[in-house]
Amino acid sequence: MTTLAFYGGVNEIGGNIIFLEDRGTSLLVDFGKSFEQYRKFFNEFHRPNSFRDYWELGLVPRLNVYREDLMKIQGEEKPAATIVSHSHIDHCGYLPFLHPDIKIFCSGQTYKGIKAFEMVSKKSFDTEMTSYTETYDPERKIIFRNMKFPKPTKKDPNREPMYYRTMLQEKIPPKPVERKFERRTKFSIDSIECELYGVDHSIPDACGCIIYTSDATIGYTGDIRFHGPNANKSFYFVERLKEERPDILITEGTRLDEETTLTEEDVRWQSEEIVKSAKGVVFIDFQYRDIYRLNTFKKVAEATGRTLLTSKKHATYWKYFEDYYPHILDNVALFHRRAKTRMRGRAPELEHVSDEEIRSHPERYLIHLTFNDFGKLIDLSPLKGAVMISSVSEPYNEEEEIEAQRIENWLKYFNIQKHHLHSSGHLSGPDFEWMVREVKPKIIFPLHTTQENSIKMKEMFPSQVKCLNLGEKFEMKKGLLNYM
Repeated sequence: MTTLAFYGGVNEIGGNIIFLEDRGTSLLVDFGKSFEQYRKFFNEFHRPNSFRDYWELGLVPRLNVYREDLMKIQGEEKPAATIVSHSHIDHCGYLPFLHPDIKIFCSGQTYKGIKAFEMVSKKSFDTEMTSYTETYDPERKIIFRNMKFPKPTKKDPNREPMYYRTMLQEKIPPKPVERKFERRTKFSIDSIECELYGVDHSIPDACGCIIYTSDATIGYTGDIRFHGPNANKSFYFVERLKEERPDILITEGTRLDEETTLTEEDVRWQSEEIVKSAKGVVFIDFQYRDIYRLNTFKKVAEATGRTLLTSKKHATYWKYFEDYYPHILDNVALFHRRAKTRMRGRAPELEHVSDEEIRSHPERYLIHLTFNDFGKLIDLSPLKGAVMISSVSEPYNEEEEIEAQRIENWLKYFNIQKHHLHSSGHLSGPDFEWMVREVKPKIIFPLHTTQENSIKMKEMFPSQVKCLNLGEKFEMKKGLLNYM
């Protein structure tokens, strides 16, 4: 008998957590952070102080999967493994809390993405993904009593102590614990077998998977699209799903209400036209983890005779992918950042371009500038004829709308003309419908989508789609689904 439970990603974008059990063996499929729930209590400046904050506020599920130095839970058996579809935080952000005995299965490139993100993040208990330091109380001191003073010296080795002193010393931090990453795309865990397949998404390590249990074949799309540079991977994954005829398809539906989107090539050619006609400096805003978008703007820079400038943090992240993309840092240089960059990784040795040089020759540069670095606009002013190409998704929630308005305020103040060109990392409504008609699953579980889009899925395929509730469990026996 196979059971499925959903502890994250239900009626929201991201935070996927799936719990699967078969014949006494259990595993997690993704262990993602829900930004929607997190933002109800915290923001950039008010962060959790410990794992207890996550636990008490219900931000993590009540499962026996956590490190013993964070939370001891009696009774339930720990899962044998976690499968990670890709390295976006809404799919793997809670790995820092995972018990070290639980193996983590992912592709080699997903591991690289997790490691790279860890190395450009400020060290904290909730960013230690590949290794971690057990919690300890730094206020708890080691006491050395009755220490003799003054001590003998070379000149006076026979000096007698005149008094005794009690000394306190901070406890030495424990050694880091390495997590058990299994970088494989085909593996078995007792009665459960799994195959990972690369798919097209806005990060190059994205995978979907097919899971085989004693009573069901389960397909999981992770995050997927069919209009990007690796669309052929997504089409191949659909072919494999067609061959296996899964009993269950767990699928995202982030953009179910949208019919079209720009492709990466559309972004490239339209950006080139904007940059060619620009009379001053051109700023670009895109998610630094999107290597495809980086490649797009590198081509734009090359075609228009410009050098792409970025921050030390972003260049450090890109450096970790040189094994896969040997020329990733070609024609890339660094601008001087106002604030000190706090990260664990070592920055690549690249040319630094001064503010004076940028002001003197703005036509030579394409500047990758995210909102956190908008203070750079002050350093580079006056900005005559400046242009901003915004290549990020539209805001999903109130907080993102507020930040988008702040960006508009900056651009308006400095009289910077804005163009929005973005290719989404998610499949559209027509693509979802095509995929389902191709695969023909018996049951569809919507995940990583809004409640409204789940209802739309139900309207498209009323007999197949089962809308979910958080924590809801299902039992699968010989291909038949029962609610628990």
